[in-house]
Amino acid sequence: MPIEVVTDDSNLDADGSAQTLVGTEGGPDAIVSMACSQVGVGADGGVAQSIGIATRAAQFVVSNQSTNGAGTSECQSHSDTKLIAMPTVDNTTIDATATLGTIAGNAIPLTWNTTHATNAYDYALMCFSQMDDVDAREILITANGNTDVDLAWVAPPDLLVIASSFTLAAASSSEAHSHMNLYFAARNDRGTTHGSVSGSAEDSSGSSDASRGASNSDLTIRSDASSGRDSNWNVAAHLDPQDTGGINGYRLTTTNKGTSGNAYFYVLAIRGVLAEVVDGDAPTSVGDYSLANTTGFQPDAILTCGQGRASFGTAANYHVSVGMHDRQERGAHMWAREDHGSGTTENERRWSTDVHRVEGPVDSVNNLVTVNRGFSMGRIDYEATTVTATAYDWSCLMMADRPKLRGARSRSRGRN
Repeated sequence: MPIEVVTDDSNLDADGSAQTLVGTEGGPDAIVSMACSQVGVGADGGVAQSIGIATRAAQFVVSNQSTNGAGTSECQSHSDTKLIAMPTVDNTTIDATATLGTIAGNAIPLTWNTTHATNAYDYALMCFSQMDDVDAREILITANGNTDVDLAWVAPPDLLVIASSFTLAAASSSEAHSHMNLYFAARNDRGTTHGSVSGSAEDSSGSSDASRGASNSDLTIRSDASSGRDSNWNVAAHLDPQDTGGINGYRLTTTNKGTSGNAYFYVLAIRGVLAEVVDGDAPTSVGDYSLANTTGFQPDAILTCGQGRASFGTAANYHVSVGMHDRQERGAHMWAREDHGSGTTENERRWSTDVHRVEGPVDSVNNLVTVNRGFSMGRIDYEATTVTATAYDWSCLMMADRPKLRGARSRSRGRN
C-alpha cells in the first residue's frame, strides 16, 4: 500500500544502536513521524511530544517538553536534523534521537543516539511510497507577507505537512518555552482544505501560562505574553497556481504577526497523493459513526489533530492531540495537556491506538475515545467508546494513492 503506518519502539541497547523497519516495496519517498516519549500504551506525567518530516534527501524533527509539578514551569522547545526525537520530561534535554539512513528496497534504517538506553519508547511513522515528487525543507518566517517556494515541478503539490516548535534558530537548536504546531493543507479538484493544532506552555512563569489553538483555514500560532513572543498570529498555505502567482510550488501567507519572535517551519511537500481535510464534529453519544470526504475516494491513511475544544479557535490550557492510522488498522495516537495557571504545573501525556482522543485540559478525564472500525469508499468508520455532552471539533486528513500514468513520474521524486 503506497501510504501506510509503521509502529515500533526504540528498543535501545546502546548509543548508536541500529534499527531497521520494513516498509512497502520500494521503500518510502517521504515520512511523517510522531512520538511522545512514552513506553507502551498508557499515560504519564509531563508533556513530551515530537513531529518529524523526511524525504530521502532531508529530515527535520521538532519537539517540546514541560515538567509536571515543577512549580515554575520547566519548558523547552527543540528542532533537529533527525527523523525522531524523544524529549525527557524531568529536565530540558533530549533522551533519544533517530536519524534516517539510506533507504534500500523496503528497509527503513534508523540509527539511535541516546542517553538512556533502557527506555524503549513507542513511535509511529506514516510512510509515502511511489509518490511523483517530494520535498522537505526549513523555512524562516520573520514578518507578515508571502513566502513563495517554487519547486519547479510539473504541477503544484497535492499536500503540505508543516511542523514547528517556534524555535528562533535553525535546526539543531533548543530554547526555553514549550511550543508544538502541526498544520496540513491538501489540494484536489475541489480546492484546498486545511487542518491545524498548536499549543504553548511558557517557561518559568510562576503559574504556567498555557494556551492552545486549532483552525480549519490556517495555522494559528499561540504563545502567552510571558514568552516575549508574538502571542497570536497566522500562517496560511496556498497550493493552487491562481493563489501562488503561477508557480508550481506553494505560498505561505503570514498575517497578524508583530515584531517579536521569528520562527522556523519545516515543510514536507508531496505530489502524487489524493488528499482532503475533513472537519470532524465529535459525537456526544456512544456508538458507531462515519466521517466522509467530498471527493468520494477510499482513504488509505488518515492524519488527525485537535485541541479538545467545541469549536475552532484559541483558548487557555495546552492540549495537542495527533493521530495517524492506515487502512490495515495500524496506527497510534499521542495526546498531551497542561493546565493554565495551575501554580505547580499539572500536565501529562498519553500514547494509544485510538483514532482520535480528547481528555480534559485541566484533568485526566477521558472526554472522547474513538476506535478504528475501517476505511470505506468515501469515508472512515469509527466507534465512539467514551463521550461527553461536548461535540469537540477535530481535523482529519484523508489520503489515498493517486492513480499514476505510465511514465508520468518526475525525476525529482527523491530530491530535496
